[in-house]
Amino acid sequence: MLLVAVTVGVLLYAASLISWMLILPVTLLVFGCWMLALAYMQSSNPVKYARSPFGTMALGLTLIAFGGAVFLFDLTGSVYYVFDDAHEKTEERSGSRNESKHI
Repeated sequence: MLLVAVTVGVLLYAASLISWMLILPVTLLVFGCWMLALAYMQSSNPVKYARSPFGTMALGLTLIAFGGAVFLFDLTGSVYYVFDDAHEKTEERSGSRNESKHI
C-alpha cells in the first residue's frame, strides 16, 4: 500500500496539481487513511498478540495530522519561515507595500 500512496503523490505532481514538495505530505495522508481502514478491518477480527485496532487507528491519525500539517504549511508558505530567512523577505515586502499605500 505504501507503493500506492507514493504513486498517488507522484501522479498528482505529474498532473501539475501539487508541487514536488507536497509529494511526501500527500503520501502520508493517503497512508494514514489506509491505516484507518486497516484499523476498522482489524476491529472486526482481532488477533491475540497483534497490535490493537486502537493503536493502528492512532498511528493512522498521527500520519494524517502530520501530513496535513506539512501540506498546509507548504501551501501557506510558512514552512519557509521556519527553515530560512524568508520571513525577513516577507517583512521587507510587506513594509514596502505599506509605504506605497501612504504615498
